[in-house]
Amino acid sequence: VPVLADWSVVSLVGDDGELVDVDWWHHDPAKRELTGVFAAHRFEGRRETRGSLEALRSGKPFVENDDALGYALEVLRSEEAKEAVRGLDLHAVGVFPLAIEERVVGLITLARDANRAPFSPAEIAAAADLSRRASRTLANAQTFGRERALSEQLQRSLLTDPVAPEDVEVGVRYLAASQADQVGGDWYDAFAQPSGDTVIVVGDVVGHDTVAATVMGQL
Repeated sequence: VPVLADWSVVSLVGDDGELVDVDWWHHDPAKRELTGVFAAHRFEGRRETRGSLEALRSGKPFVENDDALGYALEVLRSEEAKEAVRGLDLHAVGVFPLAIEERVVGLITLARDANRAPFSPAEIAAAADLSRRASRTLANAQTFGRERALSEQLQRSLLTDPVAPEDVEVGVRYLAASQADQVGGDWYDAFAQPSGDTVIVVGDVVGHDTVAATVMGQL
């Protein structure tokens, strides 16, 4: 937006398997709230595999260039969504799947109003290429997120509450410096010597990745 469409909605499949609109945009600031209303209600009560839901099932783009508004009013079940799509003056729509390893994980919806020509074959091809590039980016982000969560879980499981003798109170706090540095080699411990002396140790393995966390665990 506004190169390929007047407004757009991005949807992702949630953990429950349902499609959820996660973000949207309109080139006209006065219509952005209306776009959000449409996104919030457009899947209510819909179980048929037509339009966007057909693209989700088949993994193939869906394009309606002739009467997108009439089609939308036919398949929508929510009155709020119908009122919003009328206000958006929908004229043409293209729905392009986001797929990771042939599994559809979301959709990009591109829409045009009546003041703009329908999608040309070249624009449809460009939008399909855009969705493929976005899919690769999304796949990388999901992989990074899973690895970071597992590494952080590993690291925190190793950094348990330290042992301390009865006459010493030991408190610890582990807080990442930034959102990007959730995993690393920082570690701490406290324990009592046979003589009764308390040893407190803090260390740091160089790096902010799973290798650093693994070496930290060995130490």
